[in-house]
Amino acid sequence: MKGAVLTVLMALMVRVAWAQVPRDVRPMPAPAPAGAIAGTVTSDDPQPRPLRRARVTLTGPLLPAPRTVITADDGTFAFAQLPAGSYTVTAAKDGYVPMAFGATRTARPGTSVAVAAASVRVNIRLPRGAVITGVVTDIDGLPAPGIVVSALAQRFVPIPGERRYVATGVSSGPTDDRGMYRIYALPAGDYVIAAQPQNRQASREFSEVRMMAGGAPSNTHLAMAQVFHPASTDLARAARTTVRPGEERTGIDVQLQYVPLAAVSGSLPPGQAATLMMTRVDEVPGFDQVRNARADAEGRFTFSSVPPGQYRIVFRNRGEGVDLVAFADVVVSGEDVDGVALAPQPALTLAGRIVFEGDSPPAALPALPRVPFSAAMTIANVGFVMPALQIDGTRFKIEGIIPGTYRLSPTTQGLRTPIGKWWLKSVLVAGRDILDAPLDLQTSADDAVATFADRASELSGIVTDGQRSPVAGALVVVFATERSAWFMNSRRVVGVRTDRDGRYAIRNLPPGEYRVALAPDLDLNEWYDPSVLQVLLPAGLPLTISGAEKSTVDLSIR
Repeated sequence: MKGAVLTVLMALMVRVAWAQVPRDVRPMPAPAPAGAIAGTVTSDDPQPRPLRRARVTLTGPLLPAPRTVITADDGTFAFAQLPAGSYTVTAAKDGYVPMAFGATRTARPGTSVAVAAASVRVNIRLPRGAVITGVVTDIDGLPAPGIVVSALAQRFVPIPGERRYVATGVSSGPTDDRGMYRIYALPAGDYVIAAQPQNRQASREFSEVRMMAGGAPSNTHLAMAQVFHPASTDLARAARTTVRPGEERTGIDVQLQYVPLAAVSGSLPPGQAATLMMTRVDEVPGFDQVRNARADAEGRFTFSSVPPGQYRIVFRNRGEGVDLVAFADVVVSGEDVDGVALAPQPALTLAGRIVFEGDSPPAALPALPRVPFSAAMTIANVGFVMPALQIDGTRFKIEGIIPGTYRLSPTTQGLRTPIGKWWLKSVLVAGRDILDAPLDLQTSADDAVATFADRASELSGIVTDGQRSPVAGALVVVFATERSAWFMNSRRVVGVRTDRDGRYAIRNLPPGEYRVALAPDLDLNEWYDPSVLQVLLPAGLPLTISGAEKSTVDLSIR
């Protein structure tokens, strides 16, 4: 619910800001070309060598579209006639891991390149990509063609805001007639190899086979499952494969396995005919994350051909002005599950008042129409659309809320921007500030209090190098020392890059103890990852925010 309230207030901010934009604003003329970026792409070997025919791509806010050039035989490239501004330069070549200039790992933004009136030189080193190959066989040990094989590595995923296994590298395609697969351009690291059969019918159900018992078919159906090297259907028991830069690992074979399929049946109160959704909630990369079933007039429903796993059934019915919702958690282990009873309850309502702290508080917020916004709750990979905000003077109401745990939405950075002169200070529900932790909302509430203040804290500083020159594009991470604040889109965790003068500024950090640190090359939002913050904690400079004071913390790259 925290994300719902915050997103509402941010949507309000957008409306107010938009209303203040003059209607006759004319577009600014495009900046005149000022400089160039040139450089060389080399291999990241002990003795680097130029890489010919590498693809170098330039992106930036002043370009209408990305520009791409091909390196010459000596690995050189150049972009001319560039407007003054900041750019990102990336390079890629078959057999190597793509990299951005200044990045320490692939798929990271690296360091922006500031262009003024002269040519800027950059050098990009590409590590050799590792290769993993092997053979996929069926249950009888025969080659299995047409199987999709992936190399899974743990990465921080913004939704749901935790580390998950994601596919990495480039696959040569499904297994061939020999059951062979090949995955290349892999960064050095640890991987889990997953094989996913593609043998589902047009209905998107698994194709099935009957178990044979004494020569006669039984009532148990089987399906080819996603299997992890060497032959496990359980991700926790999968073997890890470690590769070094440029290494080719062979013999990472996978044997497919059958798993028993089951039916999940249950009931709703009669007259609740509607579509139900069943989502897989355990961490299993691959397919069949979402299934649907229709309840009949008597409320009975069945999900068929369900492989083993942990699932959640979701029901919602908005019929005849009544918004009803229900949930049920189910564990499937190969046997039919019957008797799942769903008891619908009315959707929740959050209501409260808006309070202003300052010298001249307004009488009320402007009367606004219903403002839509996206939910901040996901089940597996399925998001839910939250209802709209209703405002009446200094009262607000949100109706039709699905029970669940809500997190701050990606608009958290809107906390750093005022609505007019007012800054969001807190949102209390049952006496608890829901901006400081995910909120598990299971009952309606009418005592919410959203407080705005006309003053806010301000932290600023400059980042310099060993020669005391400003560093543009450096990543500064400010985070609370309290580990309970280390979650996705926490208002007590901020990542910001310095401008072309090496300066940064952050507004509206709530009171508390913080650390200010220069971060290594991180992906977008990766500074919310608790494992990253744990590494940054010892090197961070201490900072105490007491109220609406101004603070300065300068940092140096050594």
